[in-house]
Amino acid sequence: MILYIENPKDSIKNLLDLINEFGKISGYKINIKKLMAFLYNNDELTERETKKAIPFTNVAKKLRYLGINLTKEIKDLFAENYRSLKNEIVEDIKSGSTYLVHGLEELTSLKCPYYPKQSIDSMQSPSKYQRHTSQN
Repeated sequence: MILYIENPKDSIKNLLDLINEFGKISGYKINIKKLMAFLYNNDELTERETKKAIPFTNVAKKLRYLGINLTKEIKDLFAENYRSLKNEIVEDIKSGSTYLVHGLEELTSLKCPYYPKQSIDSMQSPSKYQRHTSQN
């Protein structure tokens, strides 16, 4: 879950109470030490005070969330995510990876129960197949 908070010094206590209440209701134990925080403050003094006030792990530059690298600076999002993904795809194509084709082969090899069984001859010649099924 991603959560944005204004005035973190004032709202951290309410957030921690809410997390504890959620844990009681859901039956889950929330490990506060594993929670991570990005601090978006322009003022260094405020940022230092906030770091002292919150019990979360402070992330300095980037955080990976659901496969996406979240960066502190919005301008770095493109470079952190798109370029690396593009390079990975290009490398897969150059190496002749058959990963995608392999998935299609598995899909075409599945047998569907609602299609009538056909022989190879009937697949090559639809007219023979139509005559054969119309006689039954």
